[in-house]
Amino acid sequence: MEITEHQQRGTRIKPAIPPKLKPMRHSATKTTKSERITVLLRRTKGASIKELMNATGWQHHSVRGFLSGTLVKQKGLKIASDKANGERRYRVIAAELAS
Repeated sequence: MEITEHQQRGTRIKPAIPPKLKPMRHSATKTTKSERITVLLRRTKGASIKELMNATGWQHHSVRGFLSGTLVKQKGLKIASDKANGERRYRVIAAELAS
C-alpha cells in the first residue's frame, strides 16, 4: 500500500462538493392526479372507482379516501354516488343543485 503525499504531511483532502441540482419543474401542460379525478367526476355519467384507479395509479382505498377527505371535506364539493348494473359511479353535483 502506497502512502500519498497528503498522508505523509498529515493533511486531509476535502471531498468535492457536488454542484446544487436545480429542482425539477413540471411542464405547464402536465395535469395533477387531483385534476384528473375532478375532470372525470364532472362528466355527466361520473366515474367508477376502476376508472379513477386507472387515471391515478392509486389503489381503491386511496381513491375513496381522496374523494371523502380532499374533495368533500377540504374542497367542499358535493359528490353523488349511484349504483347501476352492479357498478357504483361517483360524480360532482353542480353547486346550484346541491343547495
